[in-house]
This record gives sequence, C-alpha cells and structure tokens, in this order.
Amino acid sequence: MNNFIPANTTSLICFVLLVIAILGLILKGSLNISKEHFKKTFLFLILWIAFFSAIVASGVLEKYTLPALPITFLILQIGAILFARSKHGGEFTKLPIYWLVGFQTFRLPLELILHTWSISKTVPETMTWTGQNFDIVSGILALGVFIPALRNKKYFWFVNIVGIILLFNVVRVVVMSSGLPFSWPLDRPLQLALYLPYAYIAIVCVWSALVGHIIITRALLKKDK
Repeated sequence: MNNFIPANTTSLICFVLLVIAILGLILKGSLNISKEHFKKTFLFLILWIAFFSAIVASGVLEKYTLPALPITFLILQIGAILFARSKHGGEFTKLPIYWLVGFQTFRLPLELILHTWSISKTVPETMTWTGQNFDIVSGILALGVFIPALRNKKYFWFVNIVGIILLFNVVRVVVMSSGLPFSWPLDRPLQLALYLPYAYIAIVCVWSALVGHIIITRALLKKDK
C-alpha cells in the first residue's frame, strides 16, 4: 500500500491533542483512586504505547499486512479485555458511574476528526457517518451525563449498550475497510494502523472505548448487587 494521503497539520494536531486528553483522563481517574493505582496505570500505559508504537514504526505492519495487521489488532482487543477484567481495571469501578460514562464523550471529537480525514481522503468515507460508522452517536449520548436529570442507572445502561453496539460496528467497518482480501473493494483502503501517529486511533482510542465499556458494565452490575 503506497497511496496513503496524510492528514492536514491542523487536524493531525487536534488528533494528537485528543489522544493526550484521553490518556490524561485515564490517569486523572486513576489518581482519584490512589497514588499507587496511578503509578501502575502510568507504567502500563507507557509500556503499552511504546510496545505498539515500536511495531508500527518498524514497518512490519506495512510490509507484512497479512497476517501482522489482523494479529496486532486482535492482541489490542484481547489486551483491552484483560485489562478491564483485571483486579487493577476493576478498581476503576470506584469512580462515579457518570464519570465513567462521560469519558466516552471523546468519541464525538474523534468522529469529527475522522470526518475531516474522509474529506481529505486520508480515510475512506466508510469510516465516518456519511458511510457506515455511526459512532458519533456514542459521543453525543455520553454528553447526556452532564444533565443532572439523566444521571440514573437506566440512562447509563442505555448509553453503555448503544456504545458497545456501535463500537462493534466500528470494528466491523475497520476490518472491511482495511484492504484485506475479504474487505470492501475501496480505491483507498484504511491505512491508519500502518503509520504513526494515526495508529493511536487503535492503540489508544479504540482500546480506551472497549476498556471503558467493560468497566462501566462492571460498575453497573456492582451497583445492582
């Protein structure tokens, strides 16, 4: 693949700032739990990002798209599940549920950035709401937690379930847009995972969304007991 069109500087800066904001929110929440939890979370995130950044920077994903890309993506998802299901991940359920749900708001600006990238052909149109990715709805619904009247268990469950469904759809669209043998026949397939800092959309953003939903589910189930 050699037809990748880089994003304009402004949108790329916005994306990097969003990634930093996501990591900052995770660390802020961890610090609210305890200093020890913060230290472990900080170390984990450093190692996690460094590991996958090294893989992308090495060019192995671009050179050996199959099977390297699907395997790496699978590891990301398994890593998210293991982290969220771990004892350390469970500590995040101590945070207010409205905070955990509100965290998913980052998906709104992310989708706006993706829409900008689709206009510049950095990503295929399938990756935004004009195509088959409707994840912007998750970000909009998460904004509802800022309305006191909506801070109730039923609304939290609704936002969580809708967010999970839309996240699964994002994964489907990513896979089908990635230029793999079974993917949609696109003129310019999705190549964000092959280059930095674009790859952080999977390493940080998608990972955080999945981790977040599992932790929200654990928190809601814990509250029901």
